[in-house]
Amino acid sequence: MKIKIKCIAVAMLIFISLGLTACGRSSLVGTWENSNRRLEFFSDGSVSQSYHISGRWDLSAHGTWVTDGNRLSLTGVRVGGPFTFSISGDTLTVEDDNGMTIVWNRVR
Repeated sequence: MKIKIKCIAVAMLIFISLGLTACGRSSLVGTWENSNRRLEFFSDGSVSQSYHISGRWDLSAHGTWVTDGNRLSLTGVRVGGPFTFSISGDTLTVEDDNGMTIVWNRVR
């Protein structure tokens, strides 16, 4: 009986941990932009980057993204990194290891 209760407790902890990890990752999913760039994070781990040129968005690169806690790594897009990131409401703030900060706003 004690073993069964311990197994159930461990299973619950695993599911809670996976859920929290997924929540952090899914909070980036969507479209973010600033005055001249747009990033689109997809739930499959892909990302696209566009630039605002001559009044329209031109796609410039595709890549992948992954998070580890509050660290964001991007490959295939030209925005640098890795970054420390935070989300407050509809504002995504990323900071590289040199202290350069870029602010993005969620597109709804």
